[in-house]
This record gives sequence, structure tokens and C-alpha cells, in this order.
Amino acid sequence: MEAHYLEAGRLHEEALAIYRQIGDRLGEANCVQGLGEVARMEAHYLEAGRLHEEALGIYRQIGDRLGEANGVRSLGHVAKMQARYPEAGRLYEEALGVYRQTGARLGEADCIQFLADVAQMQARYPEAGRLHKEALAIYRQIGDRLGEANCLQGLGDVARMEAHYPEAGRLYEEALPIYRQIGDRLGEANCVQGQGDVARMQDRYSEAGLLYEEALAIYRQIGDRLGEAGTLRSQGRLAHQTGNPDLMRVALEEAARIYIAIQRPDLAEAVRAELIDNIQE
Repeated sequence: MEAHYLEAGRLHEEALAIYRQIGDRLGEANCVQGLGEVARMEAHYLEAGRLHEEALGIYRQIGDRLGEANGVRSLGHVAKMQARYPEAGRLYEEALGVYRQTGARLGEADCIQFLADVAQMQARYPEAGRLHKEALAIYRQIGDRLGEANCLQGLGDVARMEAHYPEAGRLYEEALPIYRQIGDRLGEANCVQGQGDVARMQDRYSEAGLLYEEALAIYRQIGDRLGEAGTLRSQGRLAHQTGNPDLMRVALEEAARIYIAIQRPDLAEAVRAELIDNIQE
């Protein structure tokens, strides 16, 4: 996966030089925006934010409203990944307004879904559920299967966090085949991990362990370090619940190392606190 990002970055840089030579400002902005996306996927959030700000400035200069909305939305992604949730919410709301003004239904649905994610991260679960349902209706109207699956998975996450485990399991089961049909491996892994969490919370420990192993293998295949760390954290919790302190320590310490590597010190700190609490029990 890292090699793909390097290649994408190289191609964006090559195209950017040409656009600048010929004075094509829209092409320039698109390439800078693309470089920002590459930086964000590589967890280089400061660099990503700088590039998205640069692209946004060009979009606004040339009056490209859709590009402007995309740039603002991308800045929201950066803020969300840095756990700056109020700022992320504000940026998503700003982008949503532009998408609605320009009639971009996909962008509208995406921003509503991202607002649901922010609400969920802030434990505002009823609001998150309402937003996921609003976005889901739009995705189904426009026939966007990925968006539909993401909302179903998000609703599953909300149900799980509210301890509605049968409902969460049903929603994950509904989303999973869509991800597999469209070949979205990240969505597949997220659903399988969610199913593992549901099984663990229902004391189906053997099943949970198998599901975590399945999800972890996919995350590692596609190079998704955030998902890898999250699954290791779940494995650590499973080990704690089943009385295996050595495995718990290994899993949680590895998760914390990955969170540090991808510039999520907030999550690393939370995992370390969890490890200390478990040891002291």
C-alpha cells in the first residue's frame, strides 16, 4: 500500500509541474488537493492540512465551488484524524452548505455521514444515528452502494455502542455483503471487526477471536494501520476478559506503538491507560 501512495504522489507532482507550466489553475489545484489526500492517507496530517489549504485558496480564486467544497471537506478529514472534532464538524457543515447550493447530492450525503462520524466520536449516539439514516436515504436514492454500506456499518457501530447487540449484528450482516460485492476491503474489515466486538460483548469469545483474526489479516493486507491498531486493541480486551494477561499486554502495547506511528497520541494514551487499569485490577 505504501508503494501505491509513493507512486500516486510522484504522478501528482509530475502533473502539477505541467499544469503550472501551462498556467492551468484548476489542474494545479486538483494536483495539490491530490497530494494532500496522499499525505493524509500516509498519516502526514500537518503536510496534508497545508496542501489542502493551498488547494482551497486556488479553488476560491478561480471560483470553483465544487473544488472549494472538496477542499473544505478534506480539511475536515484532517481535523477528524487529529481528534479535533469540533473543528471537523464545523468544516463538514461548511462543505455541506456548498454541496447543497451546487446540487451535489453525493457530496451532501458524504458530509452528512462524516458529521455522523464526528457525533459518534463525541458519544452523541442518537444524533449520529439520525445523521447516518439521513445520509443512507440519499445514498439509496442516488444508487451509491459504498455510501449505503458505510451508513449501515455506522448504524451498526452506534447500536453496538448503545449495547443493542442483536441490532448491531444485523446491521453488520447487511453491510458486509455489499462491501464484498463492490470489493471494498476496508469496509469488509471494519464490519468483521464490528462483528467481533459484538461477539465479545455477548461472551462468544471463541467466535470473537476468529473474527478479530480475520479483520486483522485484511487490515494488514491493505496496509490500514489505524484498523490494525483498533483490532489489536480489541484482541487485548478479549485477552483480558478471558484471563490471558500476557497476550493482553502484547496486543495493547503493539496497538499503542502503531497509534504513535500514525500520529494518534490520544489513542495511544487511552490504550496505555487501559493497560494500566487492567494490570491493577
